[in-house]
Amino acid sequence: MSESDIYLMQRIFEGLAGEQLPDIQTLLLHISAISLNQGDYLFQEESLQPYIYLVKNGLLKMIYETADGNEWIKAFVQENMFLASVSALNKGRTSFAVMAIENASLIKINYAAIEKIAALHPAWQKLLTNSFKLYGARKEKRERSLLVLNAEQRYEDFLSEYPHLEHRLMQKDIAAYIRVTPVAFSRIRKRCSQKLNLGDEQ
Repeated sequence: MSESDIYLMQRIFEGLAGEQLPDIQTLLLHISAISLNQGDYLFQEESLQPYIYLVKNGLLKMIYETADGNEWIKAFVQENMFLASVSALNKGRTSFAVMAIENASLIKINYAAIEKIAALHPAWQKLLTNSFKLYGARKEKRERSLLVLNAEQRYEDFLSEYPHLEHRLMQKDIAAYIRVTPVAFSRIRKRCSQKLNLGDEQ
C-alpha cells in the first residue's frame, strides 16, 4: 500500500470517527489494493465478502439481478465512498453484486480486523457506530424514495443524492436506479429539462 492510500483511508476513517484513531498501524496488516477494469465485478451475489472497500478512483454500481434478467441498481459508489454487504460482514453472503462502471482502484479492508481494534479503543468503536448510522440513514432515505416518491421525484432525488454524477452514467443505469424503463426515463428527463427551462425564463 502506498503512503497516499494509507493517508486517504486514515483521513476518511477519522472524519467518520470525529477524532484521531490510535493503533492504525495494526490495520495496515489487513488491507490490500484492488484494481478493476470497466465491466469487471468486484463481487457477485451470494459470495463471501467480510470486507469493507474504499473507492480511491472510479465509479461502481451495486446491482440486484432479477430472475428474468433485469437489473436494478441499489446504489452508486464513487471516489472516497465506502461499500460493503452488511449481511456478508456478519458471516453471511452478499445479496447483491458490484460492478465497475469505470476503471476503478479500491482499498480492501478486513472487517474482522477493525472489530478487534474497536474492542480495544473507544475511538474505533465510535467509527463503527457512526458508519452504521450513516448507512442506516442512507438506506432509510432510499427506501422512502422507492416507496413514497413517483418516478419523476425519484429522478430529482437521484440528482440531489449524486450531484455531478449524471454525466458519468449511461441513461440505462439511471433508469435502473430510479426503477423505470429506459424509454420511460427518457420521457422523465425531457419533462424535468423542460421544467428547468421554464423556471429559467420566469
